Amino acid sequence: MTNLNDIFAFDDMLHKLHLVKRSELARGKDRRENDWEHGYQMAMLCWYLADSSEELNLNLKKVIAYALAHDVVEVYAGDTPFHQTDEKKTS
Repeated sequence: MTNLNDIFAFDDMLHKLHLVKRSELARGKDRRENDWEHGYQMAMLCWYLADSSEELNLNLKKVIAYALAHDVVEVYAGDTPFHQTDEKKTS
């Protein structure tokens, strides 16, 4: 079993997700979305897709785990804009 200090450390790291501002504006808003909002929205969307589409044959547990975890590294690295030019990516 994971010790309590590891659980608290993981929880502290997760709380930092709301501090990471994404490069894109939140849909319909005049502010940038944060990684916490983005991850939650992706998880809910993936849950909907996996649950409502039998032909996709998606593993619900994996899909939600990927949606929740895909931007966790940005706590340490910051957001990398999807539409950034190659020149800006290398600088």
